[in-house]
Amino acid sequence: MEHTKLPWSYEHRKKKNGMYSTEVFCNEGQTIATLAWYSIPTDNGFTTNREANAAFIVKACNCHDELLKAAKEALSIIEKYSDVPVHIFALKEAIAKAEA
Repeated sequence: MEHTKLPWSYEHRKKKNGMYSTEVFCNEGQTIATLAWYSIPTDNGFTTNREANAAFIVKACNCHDELLKAAKEALSIIEKYSDVPVHIFALKEAIAKAEA
């Protein structure tokens, strides 16, 4: 099964019940994920990092294919010109995780 077409975005959206939520959505506007609000104590009360989490999810997903391609190209060059197995192993492991 394929994931929803990229790029993704995020924003605070007003729900039918009048409440707002932070959502990750596709170009067609369909919600992919709604981030939970959980409190983080501050000196002035509470805050949340859901907007930062949404931004991180969107950034990671939107650049995934480009980063994977670059890692494969780097691996090809390293395997050709280097005999340092630690670098090769680390790249192979990262690529495997990205493709899983």
